[in-house]
Amino acid sequence: MVPTFPLPFSLFRPDDDALSSREKAMVQTQRIFCLLGAVLVFLTGLLSTHTHPDATTLYWGRFIIAGGLVGLLVASFTWRYIRRTHAAWMKGVLYVLMGWYALQVLQHGLGGARDTGLLVVCAVLPVVAAIGAGSAGPVLRFLGIGGVVSTGSLALGPVPTAEALSLSAGIVTIVLMEGVAAIAHLSMRGRLHEKNEQWQGLLDHLQEAVVISKDREVEYANARAADLFGASTTDALQDYSVSALMTEEGAGAPQSLDAINGGSSSAPFEHRTSGLDGEERIVQSQSVPVQSNGEDAALTIVHDVTDRRTAQQQLRKRAELERLLVEISTGFIDTPLDQLDESIEEALGTVGDFVEADRSYVFLYDGDPESAPLSEVTETNTHEWCAQDIRAEKDNLQNIPCSDVPWWTEQMCRREPLVVPSVAGLPEAAAAERDILEAQDIQSLVVLPMTQGQRLVGFVGFDAVTSQVEWETETITLLRVLSDAIANALHRKQVGTRLQETKNFYREVLDQLPIKLGIFDTDARCRYINPKGIGAPERRDWVRGKTYDQYCDHYDLASELGRRRDEAIRTAAQERRTVRLEETVNADDGPQHYVHFYKPVTGPSGNVRSVVGCGLNITGRVRSEKRLRAAKEAAEAAQEQAEEANQMKSAFLANMSHEVRTPLTTIIGFAEAIESEASALDLPDSCSLAKHARLIETGGKRLMNTLEGILNLSRLEAGQMGFSPEAIDLVAEAKEAADELRPRAREKDIHLRMQAENSTVWAEADDGGVQIVTRNLLSNAIKYTDDGGTVWIRVSQGAGHAIVEVEDNGIGMETETAETLFEPFRQASEGFDREYEGTGIGLAVTQKAVEQMNGTIEVEAEKQVGSRFVVRLPQPTTCPAPSPRRRSLTAS
Repeated sequence: MVPTFPLPFSLFRPDDDALSSREKAMVQTQRIFCLLGAVLVFLTGLLSTHTHPDATTLYWGRFIIAGGLVGLLVASFTWRYIRRTHAAWMKGVLYVLMGWYALQVLQHGLGGARDTGLLVVCAVLPVVAAIGAGSAGPVLRFLGIGGVVSTGSLALGPVPTAEALSLSAGIVTIVLMEGVAAIAHLSMRGRLHEKNEQWQGLLDHLQEAVVISKDREVEYANARAADLFGASTTDALQDYSVSALMTEEGAGAPQSLDAINGGSSSAPFEHRTSGLDGEERIVQSQSVPVQSNGEDAALTIVHDVTDRRTAQQQLRKRAELERLLVEISTGFIDTPLDQLDESIEEALGTVGDFVEADRSYVFLYDGDPESAPLSEVTETNTHEWCAQDIRAEKDNLQNIPCSDVPWWTEQMCRREPLVVPSVAGLPEAAAAERDILEAQDIQSLVVLPMTQGQRLVGFVGFDAVTSQVEWETETITLLRVLSDAIANALHRKQVGTRLQETKNFYREVLDQLPIKLGIFDTDARCRYINPKGIGAPERRDWVRGKTYDQYCDHYDLASELGRRRDEAIRTAAQERRTVRLEETVNADDGPQHYVHFYKPVTGPSGNVRSVVGCGLNITGRVRSEKRLRAAKEAAEAAQEQAEEANQMKSAFLANMSHEVRTPLTTIIGFAEAIESEASALDLPDSCSLAKHARLIETGGKRLMNTLEGILNLSRLEAGQMGFSPEAIDLVAEAKEAADELRPRAREKDIHLRMQAENSTVWAEADDGGVQIVTRNLLSNAIKYTDDGGTVWIRVSQGAGHAIVEVEDNGIGMETETAETLFEPFRQASEGFDREYEGTGIGLAVTQKAVEQMNGTIEVEAEKQVGSRFVVRLPQPTTCPAPSPRRRSLTAS
């Protein structure tokens, strides 16, 4: 620690950053001694004149000595060199003063003012020497020189009087005592200085700022405190009060500062401080009382928490932004489509205000800026939010050609955020964009591309108009979440709008179907029913959400009818199967007979989500069956009449098959169209449109299979499918079929090739059956092979079988399709919009023919690669031996 002086003496403290605190205190003390010495030199002269009027007083010498002291004082304020060597200059002046008094004693002896002057000099000089000394050596040296000079002047001068000798003895005693005291003081000060150096070294190496204050003034500050308060050196802080360094902001700060200024303890408190460099910081301070140079002081530890509080504030702000974005994103999911635009603009306002933007907006591209010419693509401002007093620009930014802003479009195509801290700093390549932005008074902006899948659809932007803003990287990253959420919301709106349009379209289609069609939930409550099901519109509206039982009760219809339908619907849902229900309703024109089919629809998880029902009026069929039964009973009386009735029945069934198949084909076609359109849309998993369409298609085909079964029964009863197996040459049969169908192949420029392992391959089969098989397979292969393709028919034998293979490189089919290919009316291409015509019965007939000839048929197919059918027929027990020469027959 260094000595301190009352406030008036602080004027003598040098303001020199090159000096240490100890050196400043030493110069301050010596300046005071200079002034005091100059005054004492004159006072001793006046005292001598007053006490010894007859003695001679050399005032010129006193003027010289006083002038030297005053000159040294003034020079220490003017020149840095004098301040740094002030102790040496002070000692020099004291040596001169000692020599002058010794010279006076040598000439005149002791007496008068010389006694007092010599006493004062001898008493003061050791003290002054001790002030600037760092050890006892300079003091002893000064005492020795003073003793020699004093003794010499006394010995060589006039004989002193007894009074003078007594005074000399007193001077020697004073000098010796002051010397011993000075040496003891220096020794103690050295030890104290060593401890202070250790203590200050410890404080200087602390990572926290340490300030010692006394009477509200800074007495000591370590290097960390200088850095914290923006001072160039630690001594620079000693010119300030504690209150000047620490503001009184923060809870408990005034009371804690009072405690610090009063030198007492304070609890830790947080406050703001403005450093000498003007930088504001947030610090946490705590003080404890200490002793400094025997006086009460306060030691204050100051911890800089600016970075921590800034990070916490940024973290809180980031968390709040994340919360807002989560709320916005989830809100978009539940927002009705007709309110989505308003919700997007509210989100732009909420986030824009939070990130200190003045304007936020959404632009959408009309076209693909990444692939189409920029002149054919435009961008339009679809949504906008503006802060108070900020001019809206949405109406001015409609259908802007991307060719007018090529640099901007290029940045968006990179799919990375575009951050512009200063619009004025945009590159020359963005001159057109800079003009547009400056016209809107934009100073800074950040823009984030919007994508839907792999497609760039637009961008979201935030403008700073009133002043420049630098957005943090973390903020920009979070803003990308908003752009994605808006992109998803707009995509949901587009899909939802298209879905609603599609629903409306297909609902119109379903409304026009000539059959009863309804959709029900698992509890038999109606979701939809077409006009064929319930004709009156007001009744259709009323039944929605209600069961058939409730409907019948409300409109006074047969309650049993409603309960049976509800039970069938619930059974279909619970047992996961199609339920068939027949019913008879009394009408004005007689009983009406209906058949209803209820099919459960399952969701992705396998749970039944709804039940689709369709109803057909089979009154005509029932009446025909009654007439048929009557005809059959009448035919039993006579064989002739029975055969005739049987033929009439077969003809009638064939005719009825056609009459019923026509509306069923229409239903199946519309169902396939609905499924195709629904599959083309990017529908959410919750949408059941495609499921319903597939259910309608499946129900129609099941009805068709039922009718075909009746028709097949009629054919079998007529005996139209009998086969007579015999030994036949498959090579000849295959060649005959190939020759017959070659003209059709040429029409499509298809290469029809035949290959035979031997010249003759025998099989135990029916000649007509083999022709049915080969012709159907070749006909299908040619039909489903594109122009310029190839069809092969191969004949071989192996493992006790004769083998016929028909292969093509046509459209092929999926594995699932191949597994059901031999079912009646199943084709690789089905529906009204199918590319290839046919009834789908050919392969079913082929399979039946092969089976009745005790053979097998297999199919291998791959979509867009081709199909391969392999027919294996039994070989006869005796047949000519195969030719040893392998021959390949090829027809093109």
